[in-house]
Amino acid sequence: MSSRNYPPSDIIKAQAIRKRISAIAGITTEEMDSDRSPRHTPARQVAMYVIRELTQLPMNHIGPLFNRHGDGTVKKACDVVALTISGEKINADVAALVQLATAHELSARNAINRTGKETRRSGAAHGAKGQPR
Repeated sequence: MSSRNYPPSDIIKAQAIRKRISAIAGITTEEMDSDRSPRHTPARQVAMYVIRELTQLPMNHIGPLFNRHGDGTVKKACDVVALTISGEKINADVAALVQLATAHELSARNAINRTGKETRRSGAAHGAKGQPR
């Protein structure tokens, strides 16, 4: 792996994208990472593509996020999704996953740009009723 340091926010963003895509696809991140069934492959490919498009992470850093070795799997996933999106016959599931994930990420990015700082959208820093801990 490269010795270049990538923004920690890119790793956090990549994990959020993985979770969002798996939720949209109706599978767990564990299924997306380990299962090679045809049902889970499109979600994994879309997640890899969206991470590649929206972060500065290189392919050899994206693969390990999905328990994959090397960057060949990521390159193939990105190529498959790009061809699917640009082709005349767009796979509706893949297109919907990309559109939803990208819209969600861009919305979060715009919120950060408006405030000048990142805000936590998860309940991790707050109690059950939104009260700070």
